[in-house]
Amino acid sequence: MNRALCVVFVAMLLCTFSGRVSASQGYEVTSYEVTVTPLGGTEAFLEVTMGIVASEASVLNVSFGYPLSSLEVDVPDGISYDYRAQEYASELDIYLPSEGASVISIRYQAPVLTFVDDNTYVYSPTFSFDSVGYFSCKVFVPPGMSIVAPVAPTPQQFSTEGSSFIVAWERVHHSGGLYLLLGLKEEQPDSSLPLFMVAGFFLLCGLVAGMVISSRKQPPHPPAADFKTDEARVVDLLSSGPVTQADLVERTGFSKAKVSRLVMELEARHVVSKERYGTKNIVRLMR
Repeated sequence: MNRALCVVFVAMLLCTFSGRVSASQGYEVTSYEVTVTPLGGTEAFLEVTMGIVASEASVLNVSFGYPLSSLEVDVPDGISYDYRAQEYASELDIYLPSEGASVISIRYQAPVLTFVDDNTYVYSPTFSFDSVGYFSCKVFVPPGMSIVAPVAPTPQQFSTEGSSFIVAWERVHHSGGLYLLLGLKEEQPDSSLPLFMVAGFFLLCGLVAGMVISSRKQPPHPPAADFKTDEARVVDLLSSGPVTQADLVERTGFSKAKVSRLVMELEARHVVSKERYGTKNIVRLMR
């Protein structure tokens, strides 16, 4: 990765904040689902759908690290909201009733993509929750754009819908921060593979992943002799693609210090490589 790309990533990660939902004792966020459709350049259309269960009159605060345009908010009868915008940030206060379940939809346009170079953009949102029952983020890659590195952590879904290619991340019973990275490239004539070939590539990856999962249903066998048990667990997680070091901590259940030590030892043996993107470490297999 060249110096210009690194600089852009640092700036992007410092300023791009896609959404923080502040919880309180008065309500529970049961679901938070985001869809993102690039519109060209840095602009994208987003729709956020939240499931809320209130136990008392409360204020749901949703903050964004950018101003919103073409804002539309759908709330049930008896619920009101207040929108405040500044030059580089905005907030939405939603006033919930004393009790009951509600579904709230927020639609808007915003500059959520960061230009890197050579017609390449990066979607790098940071989501933060006190607690959420179910989270999903789907990016609809339109015709004329293709997916390029980085992609982290490994998405849970690759699929197609109409003429768009879909990349999706999902989490269940999540709390704290969630950081995503997705590179997108605006295609030039004869310079990129057609979208159906990209879809075919990911379909092939899915078939291979299915074969790997099927093979794991056989009786367990000890890890390879050149890996310790904990190292084998890290290598196994990385076999499906690069992930952030923070995601390794979450998925292995190991402490941050232990994961850092394991990654350092594997890196010294040229088993994995570690790259820095702003405040994140992306870890990938080298063999």
